[in-house]
Amino acid sequence: MKRALAHCQTRLRTPLRNFCRVMSTESKYISSTACLNERCEVKESCPSSAINLEARKIIEESSRANEAKHLPRPSVSSLFPYGPGSTDPSEWPLRSFYKRVLPKECVRFGSEQGIKLFQESLASGNAAAYFPLAEQFRTQDEPAFCGLSTLTMVLNSLAIDPGRIWKGGWRWFSEELLDCCESLEKIRKSGIAFDKLSCLASCNGANVETWRAVGKETDAEEFRSAVKAAAATTSHFMIASYSRSHLGQTGDGHFSPIAAYHEPTDMVLIMDTARFKYPPHWIPLPLLVEAMQKLDQGTGKARGYMKLSRASGDGSPSSSILFVLTLRKGFDDSALRVIRRFFASVRAEKQRNEEKTPTPPPRGSEEKSTEDSSEMGIPDVTLPECETCSKQGRELSAYVSCFFSTVPPELLAAVSTVVHEFRVDFGDIPVRQKYQDTVKELLTDIRALPIFPHVAIAVRNQRHRLKDILRAAHGVELLTVLLLAAPVQDLSACGTRVDSLMRLSEESASELVRNEIKALRNQLWTVFRPRGTNNRINAEN
Repeated sequence: MKRALAHCQTRLRTPLRNFCRVMSTESKYISSTACLNERCEVKESCPSSAINLEARKIIEESSRANEAKHLPRPSVSSLFPYGPGSTDPSEWPLRSFYKRVLPKECVRFGSEQGIKLFQESLASGNAAAYFPLAEQFRTQDEPAFCGLSTLTMVLNSLAIDPGRIWKGGWRWFSEELLDCCESLEKIRKSGIAFDKLSCLASCNGANVETWRAVGKETDAEEFRSAVKAAAATTSHFMIASYSRSHLGQTGDGHFSPIAAYHEPTDMVLIMDTARFKYPPHWIPLPLLVEAMQKLDQGTGKARGYMKLSRASGDGSPSSSILFVLTLRKGFDDSALRVIRRFFASVRAEKQRNEEKTPTPPPRGSEEKSTEDSSEMGIPDVTLPECETCSKQGRELSAYVSCFFSTVPPELLAAVSTVVHEFRVDFGDIPVRQKYQDTVKELLTDIRALPIFPHVAIAVRNQRHRLKDILRAAHGVELLTVLLLAAPVQDLSACGTRVDSLMRLSEESASELVRNEIKALRNQLWTVFRPRGTNNRINAEN
């Protein structure tokens, strides 16, 4: 018996010993859990062994560095270190789950009763909204992305052209594109508040009307009328923000679109994007009103609902093609407050000094630098000798220089380009040729603007302060559009009244450039507008 046992142990050790020797010479792909068998006899020399942790770490880092040199550029969806729809291993729960059972107050959409409710709603004309929403129905990519996924469904159901690349050459709304009001990483960790979701909808081309479920402002009868109107049409859609716990469901704050209304039972159809947890289901309307009245613990405010419609009736791009507002890179509430205070102070100062004589521009606005401007993509331009560029030109140059020395760095850090943000290189990945041609035409039109030479000279003199934004592809063109799009075109602090000159420069621009200016201006105002002002900036501003 002992001899037979020894023979079996020898046969077991041989493949393990050979496996570890092979792994010790193969440094390109080493698993961090490869050699965990306690009977392995070569642990001291096996780099994948738990004993040799430091050597294993060095080899793995070297392997990743070598492989990274040959990896293709990331796609638009490669925004998180573990990829969309995955969870950081440090956040893995101790237990996992497969779906939840709906409480008795809810009726599953696919059940016999749920199907009957839908058929009757459809026959009565209260389920028209279901079909476009069903076409765009999706499961949220992250557990906390209910708001983003719901908004993605609605924006695509409204047939709004995002004007931005999703993947390849396609323009399409996806969760990772909705970052103009809150960073995606922050939303992934803690979700999104009601006001921030409204902001996201507005800066991505939707008209938004919001109602808070506070007292008489949102009683059951008013909500019922709004639900019936939304369910019976495809021109606008409704998003409800409510507390799951009040419905007997697990979790708390949640966003969902409403797709249908069943009048005899007074129930609404919720298209729940957390399909890994609950399927679409019917719930009593009075119960949903009560769930909307529950306070959001993060903001201390009641929840509510919002109605979304398309801002541009023809579905044309209402977002920018190349220049985007992004708050992904370390943007926080303090930066948001800085920009809002800046916009508020500029508007207040402008109103106070409406009739005052302008003062000379502040000195020291231009900075000297030893960096080569050509290496930073700044064109070497000189202003032509002409009548327009004499008095008015000098006035405009002074204003442009003052503008870039006055705007807070937080605002400069909040704008970027699609090329820079998603590392899109037209020579490396397949992007539709028409889009490439459109971008090239847009850049050519921007450089042809009368104000572009003034921007280039100001940027060259202040390249040290603007070096971060100049790292973005087409940085000078981006700053030109920002200058025209910023809703502060008459900075009293700069001592110059150039509103008419700026307006003239914008009016002389091509339709492509005007669309970029309008889209970026709307996004800037939507996100950074001072409190108490209108959601939509007037086109005259």
